[in-house]
Amino acid sequence: PLYCARTRWCDSAPCVICNTLYLSDSHSLRYYKTAVSAPGSGIPEYSYVGYVDDQEIVSYNSVSRRMLPRAEWMKKEEPEYWEDNTQIGKANEAASRHNVRIAMERFNQTGGFHIFQLMEGCELDDDGSIRGYQQYRYDGGEFIALDTQTWTYTATMSQALITTQRWNSPEEREGERNRNYLENICIDWLKKYVENGREELERRGEAHHHVT
Repeated sequence: PLYCARTRWCDSAPCVICNTLYLSDSHSLRYYKTAVSAPGSGIPEYSYVGYVDDQEIVSYNSVSRRMLPRAEWMKKEEPEYWEDNTQIGKANEAASRHNVRIAMERFNQTGGFHIFQLMEGCELDDDGSIRGYQQYRYDGGEFIALDTQTWTYTATMSQALITTQRWNSPEEREGERNRNYLENICIDWLKKYVENGREELERRGEAHHHVT
């Protein structure tokens, strides 16, 4: 299963949006990064999709190798934005391919179809409170999660212990490094996106309210 906005894991691939409840004054920015060990059946080896609330805004995959707008209002971004984010997409693609290989080694797997996923992002509530999250999954099971109370990583499978021990070490402190992104950079981008796409986001929110 693949991780979909907001909190559901869906059984279809590529990932599709699950039914969600849209909160008009609360917003989220989420990124879903998926790498597979054996691409095929229309599934790229790597894909990277960004959402504001339930709306897909950007995507990158190992076929196009370009970050592309998926919401009309995102086309307002300057060319430099797309070039910079294309480079980020390429770097994430290389890292995710490496992660698939490492995970397979940890599970003593030499072949077959395997999925390595990262979901990360932030939420801004109507009262001004913020929340960040980062979760890794392997073959549909939770693999590693970031504890945002201690900013340390928790291994939910024994095969992930080597990684979390390294990330939590005084030398790396990976959780603390990601804290700035999740609590500041991510929130700043979320505010910008909500402002730029306010008209469409509000229209979509009203449609969700009518449905519910």
